Amino acid sequence: MSTPNWIRSDNFIIPLTNRTHITAKEIFNKLDENLAAGIADTAIHDLYTVFHPFNVTYDTSFAAWNALKTSNPGKTLDVQQNVEELITNIGNWDVAIQGVHNRSSAAYKSLFSKHRTPFQSGTVASRIIALEALIAGIGTDAALATVKAEIVTFLAGFKTARTKQSGQITTIDTALTALDEATLAAAEKMFYVYGGLVMRFFQTPKSMEDFMPVALLQDSFQTTFVATLKTNKPRRINKRKLDPAETNLKFTSVGPDILHAYYTTGLVKIPGAGDPFVVINPNSTDTFNPTDLGYTDDKRCLFVMNMGTGKTVITIKFI
Repeated sequence: MSTPNWIRSDNFIIPLTNRTHITAKEIFNKLDENLAAGIADTAIHDLYTVFHPFNVTYDTSFAAWNALKTSNPGKTLDVQQNVEELITNIGNWDVAIQGVHNRSSAAYKSLFSKHRTPFQSGTVASRIIALEALIAGIGTDAALATVKAEIVTFLAGFKTARTKQSGQITTIDTALTALDEATLAAAEKMFYVYGGLVMRFFQTPKSMEDFMPVALLQDSFQTTFVATLKTNKPRRINKRKLDPAETNLKFTSVGPDILHAYYTTGLVKIPGAGDPFVVINPNSTDTFNPTDLGYTDDKRCLFVMNMGTGKTVITIKFI
């Protein structure tokens, strides 16, 4: 009989900081700032002394990684974008696969023997190998054909980007490996801080919220979605409450077809007569406010529909 997992023994910081590097930076920096403001308390001072060097190391590694984009945007950005999007995309694909194969099944475990780690850390080459293994593992599973097509399309773009900048891969891998290591180290020390705060405030645990970046931890949600759209089939992307004054949607289309994007209540997949929608042209990038798509507090389900006769891949980023 297997032992059930106890969620309180899991480091909940690691998956949150693995979602994107910029999210990790915001979380680590805010914790560091909050601890620094409380060092008059000896216990908080000790926690700050432990955590601060790891935050500095992360910031340094992030700056080195980010500098690759700003110093040579015409080339490095392609690989960097692919690395960042893979961190998010593998979450989408994992969830889609779990919809077919339960996490405890042999089929699922054969695809994700090390869960998402090979896709969210390591060199560019190792991540590509992990994607190739995932595609091979899915094989001819008809229930996963759509997911496989999305992965194949993403991998092709990733390989193209790597080829275009083959001379820089060593530099990129060095920076990426350092950033991965810094992320894990800081996440582990943040969990240490959390434990220290539990000890300091075990009688008044709400006081921990003065130091833990609760708003960032709770708002650390998926920001990028990728979908392969077929003819006249509306695709539900997500359901989420938004603040239109703070959020826009960036659509990047790769393919020959015109797409329509819109919000509904979720009870219907196609907008009613006169309901708003936006048009996304083939091979284009456009940014819209959610209200342009008909978003309201009642209409929170985002759909995209292919109006053409081919196959088009859409990337949607909440910005």
